[in-house]
Amino acid sequence: MTKGISTHKPMTPECLRRHLFDKGRVPFWNYDPHKLTIGVEVEYFIASGNEQDFKLATQNQYLQVRDFLISQRGYQDRHLEDQPGRISKDTETGYIAIKPDFAWHILEIALPPRRNTSEIGMLLVEVFLDIDAALASVGLKRLDLSCLPRVPEDMEILELGRLKSYLHSPTNSKFDSAYRLFPALIAATHIHLNCSDENSLRWLPGLYKLDRNVKSLIVRPAEFEGKIFLNPREYFYSNALGLNYGLAAVPETIPYSIETYVDQYNKTTRLFPEDKFFPARDLSFIRPTKYGTLEFRSACSFNSVEKILKIVNIRMEHLLECFSKYDESNKGK
Repeated sequence: MTKGISTHKPMTPECLRRHLFDKGRVPFWNYDPHKLTIGVEVEYFIASGNEQDFKLATQNQYLQVRDFLISQRGYQDRHLEDQPGRISKDTETGYIAIKPDFAWHILEIALPPRRNTSEIGMLLVEVFLDIDAALASVGLKRLDLSCLPRVPEDMEILELGRLKSYLHSPTNSKFDSAYRLFPALIAATHIHLNCSDENSLRWLPGLYKLDRNVKSLIVRPAEFEGKIFLNPREYFYSNALGLNYGLAAVPETIPYSIETYVDQYNKTTRLFPEDKFFPARDLSFIRPTKYGTLEFRSACSFNSVEKILKIVNIRMEHLLECFSKYDESNKGK
């Protein structure tokens, strides 16, 4: 057995149920489309230069951006040990969070939930104005890229035990540096919809099928190491995690219940052996979260607010298409 796996007990349906769906709660929207809320997370490469010729941001530059947002735009540093560089700003329905992701040259923006795309659009515009001013103060910008064209010769990875265990774990010994470092090579747009409960797992296969059908609308081709990939994100996931990786769902069997989820989990390599509860990377493209949302993760990164809102609309349409088939007798259970 590979080092890092034997220290974890097998997952059980009861344990996963408590983690994801504590107290048997129903989705916040309770199958009422008018009560859906939308959360957005978007990642960007930050660098000097342009998409054709750039130099990635350093840790020191990121920290200067953080300091600008604190002093000039009202953000706060909560000094979280497991999220270095993270800052936040409160709003009436939650907080805006900004942090580096995996590497200091990837800026992640997480927006609090809003009721409709108009509200999300206005918030995106407001936050982008703040961030772009902060980036410009140190000569940086958001690149309109979803994949770096090559593995950078020099980049700064976050100094976190969880990431170190991933990068140096024997479970990854077969990966070359490009695959091992793939989280630092891609950026994406994630959409959260507050519709996740145990019953919603039954629609994961349908949601993944719809996800595959609209790739041309949510992803864009990119060049990596001299080759063009129609879907660079899927390329990295399938090569880094392997086609037989139990919970990667790229595009192998999709779990449709707590039991099938747990069955695949217990057959899956633990990529993060330092994570005490959830050391396996699960469901790369659409996944339930412990916050009561389904997180849609397969879309590329775009600078355009209009393109981000288009992705939001696609995700909402897919969700409503799947849940329109929901058994009325199960409501509220």
